[in-house]
Amino acid sequence: MDVSWGSRSVRARGSTTNEDALKVWFDQPVVRRAGRGTLFAVADGEGPVGRQVAWAVLDALDLFFEIPSADFTPGSGLRAALGAAHEAARSVVLQDHGGTSGCTLSMVYVTPAIDRALLVAVGDTAAWVQHRGRLHALVRPTSDQRDTAGSRLGLAYPSAFNRPIKLSLGDVIVIATRGVSTVVREDTLADLMDLPLHPTDLAADLVGIASAQTRGGQHASPFDATALAIRFGPCPVIRGGDDLA
Repeated sequence: MDVSWGSRSVRARGSTTNEDALKVWFDQPVVRRAGRGTLFAVADGEGPVGRQVAWAVLDALDLFFEIPSADFTPGSGLRAALGAAHEAARSVVLQDHGGTSGCTLSMVYVTPAIDRALLVAVGDTAAWVQHRGRLHALVRPTSDQRDTAGSRLGLAYPSAFNRPIKLSLGDVIVIATRGVSTVVREDTLADLMDLPLHPTDLAADLVGIASAQTRGGQHASPFDATALAIRFGPCPVIRGGDDLA
């Protein structure tokens, strides 16, 4: 089964920096050599050095593909990578006097056989799967726990949860930060994910809708908007845009 992906990210209106970060381990040499599948991750930074924390976290996840094969299982690899991400986040916060800076994280690991996936999340960076025509939220909202240290990387050791995903032909996964998830309605999301869109176009449409709604409302969203879309199966022709896998 083929896998394709695409992304779009824009900073909040009036902001000079984008504190969101995303990274995909797909066909890089280290990924091909490891033969462990693929990994997709989105981090939502916040605080004075939130941007630096988010990128440090994603770079630390490289460890997943670098662990010696004799010591590797997907579970142990993801735990080790998450531990490295926490240490990287703490280092940035402490060195840059970032106070309560940190980031939430959602990542999706896809097995080499492309028949199963695993979501691992710290905090409430949103993720959904459209499986056989039905939309399923993969991350529970935890906005009432945002001051809890374990809900972000960079403070106390993170409290992560995971959710297995069974994949079928035509399934679509979306990971999105608050600038999208707090603005775009789930029925709109479901309708878009059900369309035969290239993932790059799907991500662009989600971010475009979020941006248009906040521009047209009384208040601009305080959040950067990022969407990462993954399609399993035949990939439609791209309509246009950047960040093509």
